[in-house]
Amino acid sequence: MRTDDDSSFSISRLAQLFGMARETVTKRIAQIGARPAGKKSGYPVYQLKDVADIKTFGATDPVGLSLDEMMPKERRDWYASENDRLKFEKEQGVLVDKEEAREDYAVLGRALTETVQSFPDRMERDFGATPKEVERLISLCDSLQTLIAENFSE
Repeated sequence: MRTDDDSSFSISRLAQLFGMARETVTKRIAQIGARPAGKKSGYPVYQLKDVADIKTFGATDPVGLSLDEMMPKERRDWYASENDRLKFEKEQGVLVDKEEAREDYAVLGRALTETVQSFPDRMERDFGATPKEVERLISLCDSLQTLIAENFSE
């Protein structure tokens, strides 16, 4: 069957569209079992709707295998690429060092605790809260401090 349909694409055009090598496109089309929609200039062409899954097929790793199923070289290459990705993301500020994050959370936790501790006193001084209101605020603030301590220690 011959087609001149604009929605049919050759292997080369699909490779351009998906940003993949032609060999990868060919392999993934075979893996998903897509059939050509026809031929253009003697080459098979595929409907985009039939081959759209090749973009994500096997995306978790190079050959659709778990790490345990990969050959040693594939596994080494995968780990090397992951290390490079993590290094790049850290350089770009996307990833933060665990200790740096802990320090930031500790600073935030201390600031919250200090603010919560001083809240009843400020309410009494600045707004004339009664002793009964201050006691209730102290009770609420103690509960809040406990909650903060539990959540920041995780």
